[in-house]
Amino acid sequence: MVKRRIVIAFAAMVALFVAILVGFSLILLNERDLGKQNKERIQDIQQSRIDSCVKTYRSIHEVFLPFFPPPPRTKKQQANLDKFNTKITTLMQGCMAQTNPKKPKKPKKSKGT
Repeated sequence: MVKRRIVIAFAAMVALFVAILVGFSLILLNERDLGKQNKERIQDIQQSRIDSCVKTYRSIHEVFLPFFPPPPRTKKQQANLDKFNTKITTLMQGCMAQTNPKKPKKPKKSKGT
């Protein structure tokens, strides 16, 4: 009789242990799926930030377009216009950098005394 109770208790504990393992495996599978969805969402947000940044600089260029001197332009006017266009292009290219994670700075090696 006692032996039977021990066998039943042991079987119950094994069943409980298996149920816990199955539960944890289901949780892990769900976490992996959530992680994948989260990465996709982050990529969408980052792309949206880049698009918004580029759109902002294009809009700035379009706003100032009517104020550019009409052709023919002097060398000074053309140089200023080229400088402005270069600056806008550089800023638009920098839009990509704002979404990249910053690399941690490496600690400087201290000189031994």
